[in-house]
Amino acid sequence: MIRKIVRVDWIDTCSQDEWTCAHEIDILPITCHSVGYLIKRTNKAITLSATMGDHGANCQYITIPKGCISKVTEQKDAQA
Repeated sequence: MIRKIVRVDWIDTCSQDEWTCAHEIDILPITCHSVGYLIKRTNKAITLSATMGDHGANCQYITIPKGCISKVTEQKDAQA
């Protein structure tokens, strides 16, 4: 099966689990860049896989909500 390889630029959420005064909070979301085999694309999310086996199975998935995605770019020179 031929799968497109894409790069997804997305904003990650962040959190902290310790007591902190509001004026001391200095946490900003970071931009992430994930590259992988495009497994599924819906109106809610994109799922990428880092590894694809010869037998058609995939592993090491990440599903990124569409609301966090800033850009999706197909990697033209790479298909598997």
